Amino acid sequence: LDFVEGIFSPGISGFINSLTLPWQLLTNPINALWDLIDIVGSILGSMWFLIMMGIEMGFLAFKKMLEMRVKEVRVRMSLMILAYALYTIYIPTFSPLSDRLPYIPYMWSMGIGTLGGVSNSILIGLIGTYVVYAILSFLFGSRNLCSVSCTAPLMYQGTFYDSLKVYNRTSKVGRKLMTSRRPNWVKAITLSVSILVLIAAVVSYLNSLGVISFTLFGTDITFLIYFVWFDVIWYLLFISIPFLGTFACVTTGYCYWGVFNQAVSSIGLFRLKIKDPMLCVNCKTVDCAFACPVGITDMRGWFIKKGEFKSFKCVGIGECVDACPYDNIYFYDVRQWMKERFKH
Repeated sequence: LDFVEGIFSPGISGFINSLTLPWQLLTNPINALWDLIDIVGSILGSMWFLIMMGIEMGFLAFKKMLEMRVKEVRVRMSLMILAYALYTIYIPTFSPLSDRLPYIPYMWSMGIGTLGGVSNSILIGLIGTYVVYAILSFLFGSRNLCSVSCTAPLMYQGTFYDSLKVYNRTSKVGRKLMTSRRPNWVKAITLSVSILVLIAAVVSYLNSLGVISFTLFGTDITFLIYFVWFDVIWYLLFISIPFLGTFACVTTGYCYWGVFNQAVSSIGLFRLKIKDPMLCVNCKTVDCAFACPVGITDMRGWFIKKGEFKSFKCVGIGECVDACPYDNIYFYDVRQWMKERFKH
């Protein structure tokens, strides 16, 4: 027994030391659950796992990009692949800036908790991240996050995984998430998560000032929320695509960072517009609705009624634009706004 323990102890201790959260002795169910979350999240959130996923999903996304007709959609997908390589892989781990990220605006890639707790030393980086993203979301829509810089879109838009979006048209839960309308339970989740993260940020900041002392097993509450949300729960949503559809992080309202950018986008300039409403009236195929990965099946009605479409749920993927057989749909953001103002 001593011989076997001597062989495996270094490996076990090395594995435990490599985990993200503090390891707890398996003396009760809570500790066991904590360690399980720690193991799963540490593996799924590890850089090497993200590199592996990036290579696989990036190839599928690149293949799909070559099939897109609309130039702007191809450009967005190119930026998405580039953002994953630089923003998710290179800068956080391999660049000379990797140890300075908390102090640099725009580097808190998923908002509060991404790079640790809230303290005076990182306020410029954290607040600056929210300011930069808010400006981008106001000018170009929340697609700057949900369709480009976030880790998720690369994994959602591969040729195989994207094809699974059709299943949520028939599942009981998925059908409740269809159209541009957000069910009350989604609004409740959205509000609850946002309030939870805000409270956690206040608690974390007061901890840093020494006013209070509150952690969970020595872990800052904001970092713990980020870890559970994006290194564990997101993958559960990912494998639920056949039931909830792609971008369930958006349609269910659980992603607090996406919610922030969507909220800014909802009062911003981005929307989808059409050139001729009559083309939508006479359209028999409604390809735009079938192509939408979020499941916004009522956009044609908005096009006919108002000549444009704007929704809290729209992430600006642009597959509706690419799928339209009449090339009738186009993106409207700060670029078109400026052309209208200064065309003379």
